[in-house]
Formats: sequence, structure tokens, C-alpha cells
Amino acid sequence: MSCRRLGRLAAACLTFLALASGGFALATVPGQAATSAGLGVYRGAAAPNAVSDFGAWLGRRPDYALDYFAGDTWAEIEAPDWWLTNWAGTPYTVEYSVPIIPQSGGTLQQGAAGAYNSHFQKLAQTLVAHGQGNAILRLGWEFNGSGYRWYAGNDPAAFAAYWRQIVTTMRAVAPGLKFDWCPTLGVANMPKGVGAAYPGSAYVDFVGTDVYDQAWGPNNSTVPDPGVRWNGYVTQENGLDWVASFAAQQRKPISIPEWGLSIRADGHGGGDNAYFVQRMHDWIAGHNVAFEMYFEFDASDGAHRLMTNEFPVGSQTYRQLFGGASPVTSSSTVPTTSSKPSNCHAKACQARSLQAQGVARAVVHAAAGRACTQMHAVPSGRPMWFRKLLGQFHYGSRVQRLAARACSR
Repeated sequence: MSCRRLGRLAAACLTFLALASGGFALATVPGQAATSAGLGVYRGAAAPNAVSDFGAWLGRRPDYALDYFAGDTWAEIEAPDWWLTNWAGTPYTVEYSVPIIPQSGGTLQQGAAGAYNSHFQKLAQTLVAHGQGNAILRLGWEFNGSGYRWYAGNDPAAFAAYWRQIVTTMRAVAPGLKFDWCPTLGVANMPKGVGAAYPGSAYVDFVGTDVYDQAWGPNNSTVPDPGVRWNGYVTQENGLDWVASFAAQQRKPISIPEWGLSIRADGHGGGDNAYFVQRMHDWIAGHNVAFEMYFEFDASDGAHRLMTNEFPVGSQTYRQLFGGASPVTSSSTVPTTSSKPSNCHAKACQARSLQAQGVARAVVHAAAGRACTQMHAVPSGRPMWFRKLLGQFHYGSRVQRLAARACSR
């Protein structure tokens, strides 16, 4: 397959539509200090240079970086050498999101019985060999989401027991590793509650959650009011109030490995919402948050990037609050997403939609180009270049599945 055709197929995996206005004025306070929580970012697979660029843009070097290991097979989970080689020697504490059931198959129950311990022993040995025996591992992240193979809703006790098997196995090799137990915010797909999947505080170092400005109202309606959306993030089942209370009960610091603004094609994203950024800053500052990481990447579920022109007001607010940039004035408005953009001029909406599509295409074209270079460098087989391509996208996303189908043709 030619590089050009691979680029076209990858570009076909993402289409961002949508966006329109509405909003309210927001005044932020000049000179507000950044929070005491460690600051981090996700910039794509094995991308320390991109993390450095983010720090230069922000005016503050990130302390942490987020990444995702590939998980098609056990062999990939055991030996993420490409990721570890690229992060080795960088100044960042890296949190790796680790699949615990590969796409090739497996069950939580088998894991709970210790059937997969050898794979995680090898992963720990690989981490140590690359000088990363003190990394943070986000095992089976967002396990309350039914789209993951390690979804815990049907058997949370098996998930907890499997977690204990993994941690015990890996600590025997690398006692400096830390483990982040991280459901996603809300997603009430756990009949026995998210806490039923907790393995016990002896096996957990951080209690995490992922937070995006996106919401669904009754009958799948949009939620245009930023204040109403934020109240939902705080008070819903497994919301921020629950996270704070549960972490305090377990005497664990909180992590927020993913958070971000969101523009979604289905209209459920909050758009360029400085209010959300301000509230996130204030919530982080008011709670025992060890670190937080902005999701600076446009994925299949929506656009999130601050370094582009997608969120001009939210971006400026973030830079002011988390990096010390100039303040946003009270005249700034915060547009929100609507599935029916009745409040904006048609041409302006069209231009905004086209801009979002262009950003998405640029992201996947760049990833496809890098994958092509790797493809021609590998003497045989597809596994290395193929997982490098897929690694550019949020693991488990629709993009991964579509790209996999396209690249296998």
C-alpha cells in the first residue's frame, strides 16, 4: 500500500463537524496562580518532543506525560519497547495506560485466577530494562466503560482480584512502580457501583478520573448551559464529588489523567468554554490532586486541542490559570456547541466546521506519514509499523478500529 493511499484511508477515519455559538461572558481574575498539582499532558504516542512544545507554548514545563501501550496481543503488552525507548531519559514522569485484556482474547476471571501473571512479570522486566521501574501504570483504564474488553460492570470482584494479581506480580520485579485506579467520570454502567471494582488500598497509589466537557440530557438531548453541565460533572453518580469522597476514604491522592474541552460532531461537546477550564482549575486547587493532564489531541470522539485555533478563549484561559499567561478580559464570550446552530451566521458556522475538519485531517495525515516511514524501514511483517500508526490515536477508539480495517486491506 502506498503512503499516499494510507494517508487517505487514515484521513477517512476522522470527520469533525459542528460548532456554533451562544454563550455568556466570563471574567477571570488576573494573576491567579497555577495549582499545586503536578501538570501533565497527552500529545500522542511516544511524543516527548511534542510535550516539550506544549511546555514552550504554555510557559511552564510539564511534570507528567500520558501515553497508551498497544494491546492487540500479549506480546505487545509485554514488550512496549518503542514507547519506553522514546520516553527514556526525558524529564517527565510518564503514566502508561496498560491494556489488561488484549484484543486477541482473555477474561477478567482468568486474570483473577493468575493465568496472565507471566505477561505482567515480563512487562515489569521490560520497564526496568528501560530504566522506568518508577513509572505510573493506569491498568485497565476507564473500566466502567462498556466498550473496553476489561469492562468491570459484569464482574467487579474479578476485576479487583485481577488487579491484585497484576500489582503483586509487578511489584515483585519493580517495587517502585505506582498504580492508578482510574474509572471515567459518570458512565453509570456498574450495577454494583464503581467502588465494587476497587482492589484495596494496598494495591493502589492514586484514585483517578477522566473529565471532558461533554454531556447528555434527557432523551439524548444536548445540555447547552455550561453551569448545568458542570453541576452534573460534580454531582452525578461517580462524579467529582464521589471521586473526592472515595479517595479521601481510601487515603489516596487524586489523579486526573485525561481532561479537556470538547467539540463533537453530535453536538454534545461544550465547545470553547472558558467556564469549564476555570471550574476545573478551581476544583483541582481545592482538592488533593497529585497531578492532572490535559488531553492535547484530537481523537475520534471529538476535538480537544488548545494549541490550535479550535478553542481561542478556553485556550487563553488555560494558559493564564495553569501557565501564567495574560488574563482573559470580561468581554470574552464562551460559545457552546449546539446540534442545531440557530444562533450563528451560516457562513461562519460553515467555516468553523471546515476548520475543525482540516485540523482532524492534518492530525491523521501526519500520523499516517510517520507510519509509512516506519513501514519501509521494517524488513518483514507489519506489527511494528502497524502499532506505531495505531499508537497515534487514543487506544480503543473508533479510529483504531477503522484504521485497522483499512490498513489490513
